[in-house]
Amino acid sequence: MLVVGASAGLGLGRALTVPFDLVGSLRVAALPVSLVLGVALALWLVRVRRRAAARNQARAWAIEAVTACRQRVEHEIAAALVAAEAAAGLALVREMDRRSGTVRAPDASN
Repeated sequence: MLVVGASAGLGLGRALTVPFDLVGSLRVAALPVSLVLGVALALWLVRVRRRAAARNQARAWAIEAVTACRQRVEHEIAAALVAAEAAAGLALVREMDRRSGTVRAPDASN
């Protein structure tokens, strides 16, 4: 990352100092200005890319954490719905038996 930032920074610094080369008296200052601008831009690019990489890592971690939490909540909700459905079904069968007057043998699974 450092090499790419340095090369891009130096390239941009050189591109910004091209007008100095066109003026004869400023041609001597073009190289030092190009180097200073290049180093400054390289440091800035490296910092921006590090920040972007850190942001992407944080985003990926947050997505994983939210996904894990969502899965836990969905599992708990599904388990509660299955338990509620079983309880409602059992209550319905008992109520129908009570109304019809039939008595069933207790089921071993209940």
